[in-house]
Amino acid sequence: MRYFLLLLLAPLVFGVSHANGLLLKARGDGVAVALRFTLSAVAQEFDRMTTFSAIGPSVDLAIKPELVAVGGSFYVATQRFDPNGDMYSADGFALVNGRSFSAPLVAGSLALLKGARPGLTVAQYRSLLINSTTPVADTVGAGATIQKMGAGQLDLGASLRARVAASPATLSSETLLRVENLSAGTELYTVLVAPRGGGYAPVAAVNTLEVRAGQSGEVGLAFDGGGLAPGAYEGFVRIIGAETEIRVPYWYVVKGGEAAAIPLLALTETGRRNGQLRNAFYFRVTDAAGVPVEGIVPDVTAVEGGGSVMSITSLDGESPGLFSATVRLG
Repeated sequence: MRYFLLLLLAPLVFGVSHANGLLLKARGDGVAVALRFTLSAVAQEFDRMTTFSAIGPSVDLAIKPELVAVGGSFYVATQRFDPNGDMYSADGFALVNGRSFSAPLVAGSLALLKGARPGLTVAQYRSLLINSTTPVADTVGAGATIQKMGAGQLDLGASLRARVAASPATLSSETLLRVENLSAGTELYTVLVAPRGGGYAPVAAVNTLEVRAGQSGEVGLAFDGGGLAPGAYEGFVRIIGAETEIRVPYWYVVKGGEAAAIPLLALTETGRRNGQLRNAFYFRVTDAAGVPVEGIVPDVTAVEGGGSVMSITSLDGESPGLFSATVRLG
């Protein structure tokens, strides 16, 4: 059996190969070992969703998140005075991950955008950030869904260059899109509806829209789910001008009413033998569109390990369709 010798030198863990471990063992006690460290780049798969990114829809079945930003492998300044505290590093720098790091990145981008282009409305700034994004791949390399990436990945450069804004910035049940010309002259916009995966697409009332400088025009959208199978249908409404283009994501849901999946939302992975774990895991029962199925009482049974499910609690009042389970471990 092959193995690795681990040297535990808090707060880091170092390993040596099996062959080198045998050499150290053969030399006996009193062997001096020198460890040398060199800072180097950390290989990353960029432009992909992280596994811990939040997934929509929101509680009112709208698109959430509306955009995404970098949240993994941030090299940041951190605290070095409390070894037992969060994000401690002896040299004052650490490699970190989390949604809490992408949020201030978006906030800082908005501050830069407002400084570069003062005097716009809140809705216009939102649109410039959200609708100027670029698509991002999922963790497996395929294109991420609208409810994973929103409109796409933050692109501050494109936001600074964009000369057209849309309201609302995302579409779920809305049927009217307002297009605002932020340029210095009259613009003729092309309106294209681009469904993802060749699926259902709403019908735009116009294919072109002429808007004077500082003015707005409207694009009506017809969502008709008649005859559609239960599920989510998504894509983008593209507003294409002479110099810039924005993409407004849409997400249309046809409720199925029948259970199709049981997504696990949170899990307590360890506990004391024969101990009771209150709210050991949280889950939903969803239909083919990812929408919680209403009016059900799930039955959860332990199938191995000698433990038991003591109770299932509905938390629908806190979050639609949410359940938790209290268990006794085996």
